[in-house]
Amino acid sequence: MITKQSIDTVLEADIYEVINKILPQPLKRSGANWKQKSPFAEERSDSFLVSQTKNIWKCFSSGNGGIGPVSFVMKYQNKTWIEAIVTVAEIANIILQHEDVTEEQKENIDIDLKQKKVLESANNNFQKYFTELNNEH
Repeated sequence: MITKQSIDTVLEADIYEVINKILPQPLKRSGANWKQKSPFAEERSDSFLVSQTKNIWKCFSSGNGGIGPVSFVMKYQNKTWIEAIVTVAEIANIILQHEDVTEEQKENIDIDLKQKKVLESANNNFQKYFTELNNEH
């Protein structure tokens, strides 16, 4: 199992550096943020924003958005949370430390992962709902 300390290090990886290395086109500076065309939808204008200072990303075309580079990798590359952790670590040159896991810890991990999936699903549904609600008014 990857240690908590390693995961915390990955979660603190620079969002701009990670996303900029993943996207086929480089991000462009826009004030304090970075922008480009949506990687999720075809468009003519820049509607994809990355904020290094806030550690967030948002695509105004598709409504996708999240906190940190891990959430972006999950959405953009359709990966699980742990797969995204490994991917971000590789991109950010972070060496992941591992530890042995007991059966009880394995059960707790399974419960935690299920809870995270539920929360991510709820978050995506709420984002979509509020985006649609905002577009109607």
